[in-house]
Amino acid sequence: ANHIVIFLKIILPLNKGALATLSIFAFMDAWNDYLWPLIVTTTQEMMTLPLGLASLQGRWTTQWNLVSAGTIISILPMLAVFIIAQKWFVKGISVTGLKG
Repeated sequence: ANHIVIFLKIILPLNKGALATLSIFAFMDAWNDYLWPLIVTTTQEMMTLPLGLASLQGRWTTQWNLVSAGTIISILPMLAVFIIAQKWFVKGISVTGLKG
């Protein structure tokens, strides 16, 4: 067997849990990014969700009802990704032999 077959048949299946974790962390990093959209957006319509949530906080007052609603909306995609990828987390733990 050549190196590609070994990688696809042995190494990749053993690392599915780690790859799922890495994918979720990369997704969360991109989802929660604040500084780059702050630099490149020019209008309010182009704001990302974290940037829009930060704009709801004023100097003297904060609209907590809007911040709370926006936070719940921003959590939903990450929660869906975690629920979908949860089986790979469990599989990764069972393959590595960690006991809990």
